[in-house]
Amino acid sequence: MPLGDAPAPAPPGDPRADLAGTWFVARDGRALADWTPDERAQACFEGPARFHPDGLLHLFQMREGVLQADSFMTCGPDLSCTYTRGAPSEGRRSEGQAALGIVSATELSACLGTQCITLGRCLATDWSARERASGLAAEWEAAVEARD
Repeated sequence: MPLGDAPAPAPPGDPRADLAGTWFVARDGRALADWTPDERAQACFEGPARFHPDGLLHLFQMREGVLQADSFMTCGPDLSCTYTRGAPSEGRRSEGQAALGIVSATELSACLGTQCITLGRCLATDWSARERASGLAAEWEAAVEARD
């Protein structure tokens, strides 16, 4: 399937369908229960991770005010994944096998070998009128929702 095409829906019982949406990387090591809604919103804005229902998990980083692709995982129905740096369109080789673990409906673990990170589900974004008018909200949403 070409990268720009809409993904096929996950078959019934496939956990990837339940994981679809926007997540963030919990970078400071604290338990997600200790994060305030404002901290979660900031982490989601600066380092979102978009999980598509076909198993593409796309991780982003804010660099100099611009949201950029950092890496991605391609995950099967068993949540085993391949990990690759950069954007899918860059055509880089996979750097290894990874695995996702469902901790709860709002928390995942993502492990590449013995290195694991925690992902938290993003809350609904409450954009201000100024952010909408400036185009920031539309630009961020388009970047995160794209498949590349």
